[in-house]
Amino acid sequence: MFKRPPGGAGDPRESARRLAWPLFLTLASFYLLGTGGTINTPDGVLMFRVTRSLVEDRTWAITGLAEAPGWGGLTVPDPASGGSRFYAKYGPGLPLCAVPAYLAGRALAPLARSGEKGLFDVPAGKRNSWYDVSRSNFDEAFHAFAVSWTNSAVVAATVAGVFLIGLELGFGLLPSLLAGLIGGIATPLWPYSKTFFAEPLGGLGLTWFFYFILRGRGAGSLRWRWMAAGLCLGVCVLAKPAHLVLLLPAALLVAGYARRLPGREAAGRVTAFAGGILPGIALIALRNHLCFGAWWETGYGDEIRQWTTPLWEGIAGLLVSPGRGLLLYFPVWILVAAASRRFYRSHRLESLFIAGCPAVLLVLHARWHSWEGGWCWGPRFLLPAIPVLLIPLASMFQDPPRSRAARLAVAGVVVLGCLVALSGIWVDFSDFHEWLHGTFEAHRSLYRWSWVYSPLVRYWTFPVKDYFLLPRAIREPGLILALYGVWTAVLLGQGLRLIRRMDGS
Repeated sequence: MFKRPPGGAGDPRESARRLAWPLFLTLASFYLLGTGGTINTPDGVLMFRVTRSLVEDRTWAITGLAEAPGWGGLTVPDPASGGSRFYAKYGPGLPLCAVPAYLAGRALAPLARSGEKGLFDVPAGKRNSWYDVSRSNFDEAFHAFAVSWTNSAVVAATVAGVFLIGLELGFGLLPSLLAGLIGGIATPLWPYSKTFFAEPLGGLGLTWFFYFILRGRGAGSLRWRWMAAGLCLGVCVLAKPAHLVLLLPAALLVAGYARRLPGREAAGRVTAFAGGILPGIALIALRNHLCFGAWWETGYGDEIRQWTTPLWEGIAGLLVSPGRGLLLYFPVWILVAAASRRFYRSHRLESLFIAGCPAVLLVLHARWHSWEGGWCWGPRFLLPAIPVLLIPLASMFQDPPRSRAARLAVAGVVVLGCLVALSGIWVDFSDFHEWLHGTFEAHRSLYRWSWVYSPLVRYWTFPVKDYFLLPRAIREPGLILALYGVWTAVLLGQGLRLIRRMDGS
């Protein structure tokens, strides 16, 4: 399958690549149909306010949380006014990425009917104190709703990138599509499409870096692909400065491909790659200087020194803890591990890159005082590596198991992954953590290490399962229900297109 040199004339991958767009539209609309309608974390609300401030006031300064003044950033003196200004500590990538969604929300909000302006009100049993979602503040609530669409598109684009990488590595249309679809609905990528966390954007940048560097690895390939790879890696770092550690496995991959090229050509491509990544790093440094007065001050302040967790405790927590363990919340790793030996035999350099991405994130976050990622669902800090971990699955589906027992085992793991992911989109993790916080004083140990209070167990019996806006929109038809109608039409149309291609492959 697909044995011709990359990018050659008549390359059958060219027609297959065109399916990336319907795959993106199918998954983006699927994720949007499950939106919760609000931004449910203080991190997300502060990043939303950065987006709003950039659009409306052309500044990075925002209003902090009324319930937690000073939380999530730094207050710095403002010489111009003699007062002070508050800046969020989070990377600038996600607020910038959300600008188109914010503009869409600002354009659509005036079209809403009066009756549907109470749709974002907090139902009984839920708590959202981070911003006003009442009828009287509908415009802001709708803008936040629109901004929350961002990660639906980000995760869908990430899955499309996984599909394209499978094609580029020669695994064919159906194996590559299956690897992407499993990643889209049977891994933590699905629950995180509902959030306004920055980690999905980090995964998008890393995935598309991998794709573009693969496209540019052959002799005679266009140099712009290396620059595009650098730009994507810059997006990964813009999402979260901690993702700088991913430059290490990325640099090893870049160096490995450069070694295969003539000296002058290799130097030109590496220069193009560096030219692509530098704008992202420069933007972070400039934002830091403008907001905090120092190139290296990200806004974390003294928190940046809180590397207090014993290394092996953090590693165990990030891998196997009931609250955040990657191996529990990402059961598809079993299939990845089974496929890795075959994948390594034909793609050694790529295998080292794939393994290196979760490794560097694991080592970095294991000693962080809040290695669990605060109030979230599953392995938030390791999420950027999950898309690239999916790539070996394509090699498994290219030559699938022949025995019935093995096929049933593969199907069983995928179903288990879907059920685990379903728990993350069914229950609002903010509701769950609010309940833990209000019920138990030492709630952090419970959501880290307790099986009794693990989301994998407790979510199924948790009484508040109102993490969807659609049922409320149906009861009050209007603009929002019309949006759901558009998303449903896109899902059905593009999904059928994918199914027809899968049946014909």
